[in-house]
Amino acid sequence: MRNHSETRQILAILERAFAHDAAMGELRGVDALMEQLLLFSQYFGQPHLKLLRIESVAPDVMAARAKLSVTVTELTLRHAFPHLEEPAGGEDRVLLFQRLLGQRLECDCSLSFLFDEDSERVARLEVNIDLATPLFEVLGSLKDVSNVLEHAGVSSECVIGAGFSGNHSFDFTSS
Repeated sequence: MRNHSETRQILAILERAFAHDAAMGELRGVDALMEQLLLFSQYFGQPHLKLLRIESVAPDVMAARAKLSVTVTELTLRHAFPHLEEPAGGEDRVLLFQRLLGQRLECDCSLSFLFDEDSERVARLEVNIDLATPLFEVLGSLKDVSNVLEHAGVSSECVIGAGFSGNHSFDFTSS
């Protein structure tokens, strides 16, 4: 986020568009969704989301395709992939850390917005960000991609935070 005013504007938009108890993965509430947005903007350098397509796929369901561009920074590696800087991880992980630092990742994304029929606000947001494909483009090996993702601090629902290590079902194919 660039400044406090921009943050307030985004929060106001989220509060108007999303139900107060909107869900994303295990998260509940607009405040939790805003916190995730802030974490992504802090942990990934220069995030840019470009909407490619949005369509109504069923009553009360909208689907979107987008391209998310992010730069891997030290904060990214420290918070989203902390196992790569652990001394016990060995030289291979240190090399992965160094190879990823500063890389710009272009990730395909899909988002599904499920609306509450009564309030006409988003009740659930389902997000899929394909990290595997751009990581493979940078690292060149599925083994290395697996080592990066297997203990990531990002859930399969694209939620950043503690307690996710080793419990992922990442898709290694592009969306």
